[in-house]
Amino acid sequence: MRPDLSQVDDLIVQGRDIPVFLDKLSELELHATTARTWLQKAAEAFLIDSSHSLISVSVSIHCLL
Repeated sequence: MRPDLSQVDDLIVQGRDIPVFLDKLSELELHATTARTWLQKAAEAFLIDSSHSLISVSVSIHCLL
């Protein structure tokens, strides 16, 4: 089972508290930020203009990334 974004955020917070350098933590933070941005843009697209289909929103967001 994959963790949801809030679980990933919890892992990031726990990782920051570890007194050693975790080289993959910054990569995980970047992925979480990217996912959060994608979710926000997708939600805005569906809430603002319901004439967009999931496919058109997905393609538009993919082009932005």
